[in-house]
Amino acid sequence: MRDKILKLLMQNPHGYVSGEEMASQLGVSRAAVNKHVEKLKAMGCEIDCKRNAGYRLASLSDSLLPEFVEIYRFDAGEAPYTILHYDRVASTNQTAKELAVKGAAHGTVVVAEVQTAGRGRQGRTWTSNAGEGIFCSLILRPPIAPQDAHLFSLMAGVAVARGVSAQGMLPNVGLKWPNDVLCGHRKLCGILCELSADLDGVDYAVLGIGINVNQPTFGQELMGVATSMAMETGRVIPRARVLAAVLAEFFDLYAEAMGEGTPDFASLMEEYAQWSVCLNRPVTAIQGKRQLRCVCVGFGPDGSLRLRDEAGTVHAILAGDVSIRGEGLYA
Repeated sequence: MRDKILKLLMQNPHGYVSGEEMASQLGVSRAAVNKHVEKLKAMGCEIDCKRNAGYRLASLSDSLLPEFVEIYRFDAGEAPYTILHYDRVASTNQTAKELAVKGAAHGTVVVAEVQTAGRGRQGRTWTSNAGEGIFCSLILRPPIAPQDAHLFSLMAGVAVARGVSAQGMLPNVGLKWPNDVLCGHRKLCGILCELSADLDGVDYAVLGIGINVNQPTFGQELMGVATSMAMETGRVIPRARVLAAVLAEFFDLYAEAMGEGTPDFASLMEEYAQWSVCLNRPVTAIQGKRQLRCVCVGFGPDGSLRLRDEAGTVHAILAGDVSIRGEGLYA
């Protein structure tokens, strides 16, 4: 009921909606309408109340509560995920893993307003201030072999690229293998996949996604390296809108890849190549102490990076980091 009232107010952003009208449309009492309006105000929405006029939504909360994410869903059907919202956690991935061990269902999404110990790949710190970014982790229980689980990181990259580009939110988005989302030459999003599996298959995968949305700036150590949607567009972006778009894109991609039979990631990798900033460019692939200076010639259906060296030999790389030579992109 609270969501329905909020949607009615959003349909009239510049005018008042009478409590009597809402009560009639929703089949509840005016007292019930007022009760839910007060709850919305407690959740951070600014709602003006005027005698003989009704209610007007002055501003929407930027919370990532499920109710606000639901507002931005364009699909009227049941969502293929369930959001668990936290004000503060050490790490959404850690919380998601704890829930997965306890039996949390496929499609559970852990979202936090603040992470106190957020991290990226290879133990790197991920800045997680309140109200600025999206910090979420998806619990997946896919019927795949453990060696294929890394493909969900690539899938998440495509989903984020689609989602932040949708409806003109952000231009110039690209993917740097394996799982960084860039805007121009700067990092916009990081992705971290962690796995619990044995020889028989995957018990669960936890897919962490951190998106820079409304950060106004970054510290000196990240200047020229990181960016946010707000920095790129010059305006504040509703975080719930971004999260709704990314989740919709991810679960569409998941359904397409998993199908009803044998998982097939070929079409995913074809689209991944379209977003890639590495394709047909000279790159340096870093695997521990080993470095390969090659040209990226494509991607395999297994998610591998295909590199051709000066001798013409093609190498398939499944793990590592990449920098693009001469492009100013971070390593």
